[in-house]
Amino acid sequence: MGGKAFFIDTTVCTGCRGCQVACKQWHQLPAEKTGNWGNMQNPRDLSFNTYKLVRFQEHDAQNKKPRWYFFPDQCRHCLAPPAKRPQMTGHKEVSSLIP
Repeated sequence: MGGKAFFIDTTVCTGCRGCQVACKQWHQLPAEKTGNWGNMQNPRDLSFNTYKLVRFQEHDAQNKKPRWYFFPDQCRHCLAPPAKRPQMTGHKEVSSLIP
């Protein structure tokens, strides 16, 4: 079975969210209303309007200083994404996306 693979070098990610913004612009997706919820990650998760998201995790290092880890997460654009199934989302308008 053919497909695509993603290679993400998380050792060079600085959490700038440039890839997140570029993805929104490329796909012409609207902004989402976000708020401070005690984490630098915004929005909280992937959605119909957010295909790419930089996830933040904070851990205490041995010297008691916080250490941040970033992971660029994204929609995998699979052939039959469950998010497009109306029974999974509860949104009637999504049913028009099913071929």
